[in-house]
Amino acid sequence: MLTSVGDGWEKAYVYYGEDLLEKGKAGQAVAILKEASAPYEKAIRAAREYTKVEGVSLSTKPPDHCFFRRLPGLIERTHNKCERENGLIYHQKVPSVAPFLEIKAEYGIAAPKEPELNFELDPRWKDAYVGFDTSKVVENILSNSVS
Repeated sequence: MLTSVGDGWEKAYVYYGEDLLEKGKAGQAVAILKEASAPYEKAIRAAREYTKVEGVSLSTKPPDHCFFRRLPGLIERTHNKCERENGLIYHQKVPSVAPFLEIKAEYGIAAPKEPELNFELDPRWKDAYVGFDTSKVVENILSNSVS
């Protein structure tokens, strides 16, 4: 259950905001980066609760992990960059509701390829199958198991 709290969505918001900025949608990028701190705060609260659970290793301190230490700065820098570029270049209206975070991968995923199975006999083996005597197989197995 704990793994479903953050699951990297807070960082996904940052990268999605950068992607929107590259596509020229600076207003939407600012809106999505305003939302980026909410999943981060939720994940950091869950990580702090995790350290209080009885039976957890004393050396396990997720809130002190470099991921949680670096992410607020990354969110803030990217948010400031998007606001600055929207103010200087794009002049787009910032929507009050952040755009939906698209989670479907559009690149980098290979499509599965169906294997081609050929059950026809190879012509090179036809002579071997004609000369094969199945009655000798049983005799050969019995003679090998006895000796």
